[in-house]
Amino acid sequence: MRPARVVEAGDHRIVLLELVSFAFDPDIEPALFHRSAFRGIAVNAVNTDG
Repeated sequence: MRPARVVEAGDHRIVLLELVSFAFDPDIEPALFHRSAFRGIAVNAVNTDG
């Protein structure tokens, strides 16, 4: 990633990044950052047997 633009927002700066490349590894869990903490993503199993 590289910085594309910086936006002043009151007492904050919002940094917009440009994604220039990526890689995918199915063995690595995705990162989820929500409410100031990293969290896991649960997969709900669905029983289709009836």
